[in-house]
Amino acid sequence: MSSPKTYTKGKGRVWIQREGVATPWEYFGCAGMADIAIPRGDKTLIYCPSRNRVDEWTPVGSYRGEGGPVTTTLDSLLFEAQNWLLSLDCPFNLAVRFGTCAKPDDPVGWEKIIHLEQSDVSTRTISAPVARMPGDQSEVTTSADVAADLFAEVSRVKMSQQIITGNVQDLYDVAFCDSPNCGGDCGAYSAGCQHGWAVGATGTLLYTPDGGSQWYIMTPPTGWAADTIRAVCCSGNFVLLVNGTDNEIAWSSDNGATWNVVTTGFAYATTMSDCFIFGPSAMWVVADGGYVYFSSDGGVTWDTQDAGVATTQDLNDVHFLDNELGYAVGAANAVITTENGGNTWETLVGPEAGQINMCTWALSNSIVFVGNDAGNLYVSYDNGATWTVRFALTGGSINGLSFSSVGDYGYMVAEDTDGLGRVYRSIDGGYTWQRVDVATNNGLDAVFACDPNNFTVVGDAAFVARGEAVG
Repeated sequence: MSSPKTYTKGKGRVWIQREGVATPWEYFGCAGMADIAIPRGDKTLIYCPSRNRVDEWTPVGSYRGEGGPVTTTLDSLLFEAQNWLLSLDCPFNLAVRFGTCAKPDDPVGWEKIIHLEQSDVSTRTISAPVARMPGDQSEVTTSADVAADLFAEVSRVKMSQQIITGNVQDLYDVAFCDSPNCGGDCGAYSAGCQHGWAVGATGTLLYTPDGGSQWYIMTPPTGWAADTIRAVCCSGNFVLLVNGTDNEIAWSSDNGATWNVVTTGFAYATTMSDCFIFGPSAMWVVADGGYVYFSSDGGVTWDTQDAGVATTQDLNDVHFLDNELGYAVGAANAVITTENGGNTWETLVGPEAGQINMCTWALSNSIVFVGNDAGNLYVSYDNGATWTVRFALTGGSINGLSFSSVGDYGYMVAEDTDGLGRVYRSIDGGYTWQRVDVATNNGLDAVFACDPNNFTVVGDAAFVARGEAVG
């Protein structure tokens, strides 16, 4: 067994994203970095008097205090011009990129990255700029104490295909339901993203309890065996399925042990295509004709939020940043948005006239992505008022987007003109995308990003593949 790879300080370089997420990273060549402190909060014990001896107490529990920001210090020489450490006035992202054989200033030549997200400078220092004595003569340096909101470790990734045995058809969507859990009173330990679902044609319903190492064929809801299950959304033990053949949904509150099929409340008798949920109390489903449905009671009842008013086009995808801001996209360049949880939806001018918008993702309060069937991925930095091409295939289609819940790391699935599915990864909030090797397939339809280094893709002919960190 080979020894794990390690790095010396000379293998690392500092990079900075001065303008924030979804903007270029810049090489900060002449810079050093001190220790990175990642506080988790002090642990405080809870005591009760000892049963066995006086003047002694027994720990009966504990709690952890506030963690605080991630901190470090940057240092650099004082230059005649471009003293970044003295001019960083807005929040920025910071990265230490390690590599062995590539040029240090190569933006894609990294092997390991330490990211500090949403960094701010708290104190700037110019070290002793004037020498009073001959022995004081030395270089003049600048330094900046930095505090960041988030820390992430980013690795190279590799993909492995999971073989599904049995009668499994094309797969159209995938979702994972659970968050990391330290165990104890809240159940068994879990790294998170272990319980997942994949759905597809002819009632195909797959479940994994172990992050995708094993997938099991499950019985679909009653009456759905011949139907296309178009989308799946889940949170904890709650799972929502969208029927792409009949005008109905199914929900389960016990992780798929039992299903409840809902056929009423959907006023428009055509195909539903996608869902989004924050939990049983906030769920959206989009459909043909521009229809948007909402449920706040676990899927028992559904209200029509938009009956084809914002657009009459068939909608393909929906995504919400929070309980208020959301987007839905579809045919004929359709893009609609809401800023009040869907109480009202408004029409936006889409990025490319005449194309079918296949997927969307709201990355921040102002940044939203849209991918279309011409192989183009667009970004808007102003809530959809204007659009910029961020990635382009020569033909093909952008079929799915997913960003990690931690940081700004995204994955995208696309198809080329031959129908071959491709996978791309972004480590800079979607500003650039690098291809990830994937096994030969007949087309990819959806991706789910669990964290910066863990994701799953699904596609035609029962294709499932998992991406994991290298090493």
